[in-house]
Amino acid sequence: MQLSLSGKLFFTGLTLTVSAVALVATLTFWSLDRGFTLYVAQAQLDRMNRLSDELIAVGSGRGLRWLAEDRDSWNGLLLRGLLPHRRLKDLEDGKAEKGERKRLPPTVARIASRLALLDPDESYIIGAKSALKSDARRAVTTGDRLLGWLVLRPSDHLADGIHGRFVQAQGRNLLAIGLGTVLLAGLAALLLGRHLSRPVTAMARTAQRLSDGDYEARAAAANRSDEIGSLARDINALAATLGAAEAGRKRWVQDTAHELRTPLSSLRAEVEALQDGIRQPDAQSLARLHAGIMTLAALIDDLRQLAEADGGRLHLDLKRGQLWPLVKRVAENLESRAQAAEIEIHLRDETGGETWLDMDQNRLAQVLRNLTSNAIAYSDAGGRLEITLHQDLKARKLILQFDDTPPGVSPENLPNLFDRFFRVEDSRNRRTGGRGLGLAICRAIVEAHGGRISAEPSPLGGLRVLLTLPLAENKKGAA
Repeated sequence: MQLSLSGKLFFTGLTLTVSAVALVATLTFWSLDRGFTLYVAQAQLDRMNRLSDELIAVGSGRGLRWLAEDRDSWNGLLLRGLLPHRRLKDLEDGKAEKGERKRLPPTVARIASRLALLDPDESYIIGAKSALKSDARRAVTTGDRLLGWLVLRPSDHLADGIHGRFVQAQGRNLLAIGLGTVLLAGLAALLLGRHLSRPVTAMARTAQRLSDGDYEARAAAANRSDEIGSLARDINALAATLGAAEAGRKRWVQDTAHELRTPLSSLRAEVEALQDGIRQPDAQSLARLHAGIMTLAALIDDLRQLAEADGGRLHLDLKRGQLWPLVKRVAENLESRAQAAEIEIHLRDETGGETWLDMDQNRLAQVLRNLTSNAIAYSDAGGRLEITLHQDLKARKLILQFDDTPPGVSPENLPNLFDRFFRVEDSRNRRTGGRGLGLAICRAIVEAHGGRISAEPSPLGGLRVLLTLPLAENKKGAA
């Protein structure tokens, strides 16, 4: 069975909680067993006042080392020091033999099996050697004199008395706390799983609507400040992008159909006139047909270039070269057209030296021809075109600037100037013949070179076009 996200979060939280509670319980019992048994052992030592007094009585004159050779005396000390007075009296009246004592009673023997006596220098004298590593110790002193140490090893198992009952009570309390913690954690994990999965499920439905073509769908969790809100905002941004792309695609298809319809309608009219005998198939008619076909072919070629740019397939034959010689060559080729339009072209190189680019000269020449031709075609007679080259060494950029004279472009049209099929509906569009694709192709070529093209009002009264390209990392001839 495949679990939902909320189910996975629930079982994950519950599993982690149970594991944590089990670990804490195990460590707590282990620590309680070690620490509490040591505490009980130390408490038992601290209550051995009678045994300490007995040891002081026999050791104040000659020390306690002699007990190592006299186990009966040690057992006698244990009896007198650890056995209650009443039981000791009964034992001495009825069960003690002359000159020796019987084995220790069970209550004393259990303590004696864990008790050892040490010298002041902590060397072993007598008793249970297993107690030597214990930390539960009591000093046997008389005045300022240290006679030795009593060392008691903690019991392996607590007795069934008050100490055992205390440990059992703590275990029951810990078990109840653990079960309560698991229940609360399970409830919190369930609520958290539902809280987190609800917006995720909603975003999944939004994504499904987007995949079905509903680009108006939006995720409702975009106002959250966490990662889910960030994901929702990303989905909404994707939806807006898809919507804009779909609208652009539809507009692209419509504009393309419109642009193709105009030359095709002209060709159709011309051919039908020839078929109906209205016109004769003379040289003039054939020239009109040829001009229509060439217009259609140029439009199709422009569409192909834009399609390649959109698909990232615009091929560039990059070679190391300088831009300024290419600018001068394009300007010289268009000088006769500028003179016919009564436009002066002024060139100015402000780089002050050699500037190298990795560029496709044919593609960039196409951009320069288009920008120069537009400036000539859309400037009033008697105007001028200034082409200036300068560089930004800090940003490693080369900037080519085109400034022409009136008429200009209205500010609201500047952002769309490089869009496909966009034509300025003002005095700069008074001459026909443009297809509205030239500047879009320029932008595609420049961006393929890693550059940027933009437009703004010119100080000369017309339009300024800025072409920014990255400088080559190394000079000419470098690898």
